[in-house]
Amino acid sequence: MNVKSKIDTEIPERLAPSVLETGLQASIGDVVEWQGIGLHSGEQMHCRLVPANEDTGLVFCRTDLPNKPTIPALAEYVVCTDRSTTLAKGEASVATVEHILAALYGAGIDNARIEINGPEVPILDGSAAPFYQAIQKVGLQHYEKPKKRLTIDREIKVSTQGGGQFMQLVPGTSFILEATIDFNSKVLPETKVRFSTEDSFETELAPARTFVFLHELHWLIHQGLVKGGSLENAVVYIEHKPEELTLQELSAFFNSGPLKVNGKPILNPEPLRFSNEAARHKLLDILGDLALCGFRLNGNLTALRPGHALNVAFAKKIREIYAHE
Repeated sequence: MNVKSKIDTEIPERLAPSVLETGLQASIGDVVEWQGIGLHSGEQMHCRLVPANEDTGLVFCRTDLPNKPTIPALAEYVVCTDRSTTLAKGEASVATVEHILAALYGAGIDNARIEINGPEVPILDGSAAPFYQAIQKVGLQHYEKPKKRLTIDREIKVSTQGGGQFMQLVPGTSFILEATIDFNSKVLPETKVRFSTEDSFETELAPARTFVFLHELHWLIHQGLVKGGSLENAVVYIEHKPEELTLQELSAFFNSGPLKVNGKPILNPEPLRFSNEAARHKLLDILGDLALCGFRLNGNLTALRPGHALNVAFAKKIREIYAHE
């Protein structure tokens, strides 16, 4: 289903959002760096997170391009939501931004410059944990200006035609997020998971890794995607028993030893980090994509079968409404 072309929105006529300024704006305490491969590009990337002044927001910078162009981490700069979220401005683009943005959101960082010498943020272990842990080591610096936080006093809903996927925000004094995943799968059954501002991002969401079904990999590989994919940066769920030829092809692609199924639900040799890791990762993606609103949200958010296209459509709608206030 092409979600992007079938997004419907429901907005009340008298919607009156307001910005509540609670807490102080923050940036990272010192520069931190990561080196790693891009999940889809397969290129080695060097990424630096640099402190930024108040009201700067989150900004990506392509240090490998002439004049080092920048791209604001805002929803209107999203150009692709196919398997990840990609931002672009002019000739510059950066893909797979959602995990580092989720880490920044979870750490409470409002302002930072994300420098990268290539077209994609490194995937690292497939989660937000390496980003978040590095940020925690150097701490935060706070400014005198308060954070921007948007409180909605009416319902906002974005959905696909037929309602098979939707995201709905209703009024609330804190941020509570609840999502349900449903892939019509025996190994990955329908699962509901919840996260709130009172929960620990570090322990509840940050470690959850990106995932894929084994039967999707052949198509993805031949589409020129997941060039940097491996069993070290993604969970691979086994819905159908693969043919030996498929396992041999994947073994060569992953540059690993012989792959064995042995009745396991996942291809990875190590166990899941959570029994509901896939659902938790969907929440992680939502936080990363909603960071593209440019401010924090107050309210109760419910999502059914979320994905990057739906997440970004919702972030764009929030910004569209906010821009008129």
